[in-house]
Amino acid sequence: MRRLLLAVALVILLAAPATAGAAPDLRISEHVVPATASTGEVVQARVTVTNVGDTPTEGNTEVDWKATDEEGFITDFVQRPPVCPPGAAQLGSAASACYIDTPIAAGASVTAVFSGSSRVAAVLEARATVDFGTGLSDYDTKPLTITGPTLPEPPGPRISDLTLNDRRLRPGERALLRFRLDRPAKVLRAFLSRCLGRTGCRRRQFVPNSTITRSGRRGPNTLRYPLPRRDFRLGAVVPLAPGRYRITVGAYEPFRQQFFQSAALRVLPLR
Repeated sequence: MRRLLLAVALVILLAAPATAGAAPDLRISEHVVPATASTGEVVQARVTVTNVGDTPTEGNTEVDWKATDEEGFITDFVQRPPVCPPGAAQLGSAASACYIDTPIAAGASVTAVFSGSSRVAAVLEARATVDFGTGLSDYDTKPLTITGPTLPEPPGPRISDLTLNDRRLRPGERALLRFRLDRPAKVLRAFLSRCLGRTGCRRRQFVPNSTITRSGRRGPNTLRYPLPRRDFRLGAVVPLAPGRYRITVGAYEPFRQQFFQSAALRVLPLR
């Protein structure tokens, strides 16, 4: 009986190191990206991740790809939404990451395809990374050089037919603006500027803390703009002064040309 117990204990001791060392291990097994491209040309990167460990992952895997300058900053390289592996999804609003919430079996691989382009010449570093639930990660870098002439910025959403319902308002009241957009805008900004000089409005002074952000849809839009009650100038807080102002509205889209329209109004004294 004693010999049998010793034999069982020996078997357990021999098996323990292999069991304790079992773990998933994700590695970037393929990172294919062209070394050079022309301005405006779509660059495509193929990133394959393989689990070289001996157990499946627990999910929560993030595969990311970016093209940055040598200091790691995002440049004029504009990325498109990635083509993620089956069952995976784009991570939030980031166009550079795929989120895989299903396990990756030992020995299995998944592939994501990323793409983007630059309108300016640049020397970039293409960087692929993988992170998963245990905190372990792997990365791979490749050089990417963009050559050619600088291309103009593509147009962003255009605003037109801006009208103001009431052109005489007091601080704190809401201005009702109507306008049209040629396509949806995720970020729509409106701000107030004071006209300087006795006539015209070529010279303007931005009113601090007057910017509001909304979204816009294609076609007719309505925006209620609250006039600020106070003006923050030179560190002092003073009532918004009566006078001539303009409300400017524009749509913002990264790396695209912006278009603005403005409407004139007169701010009356507070009662």
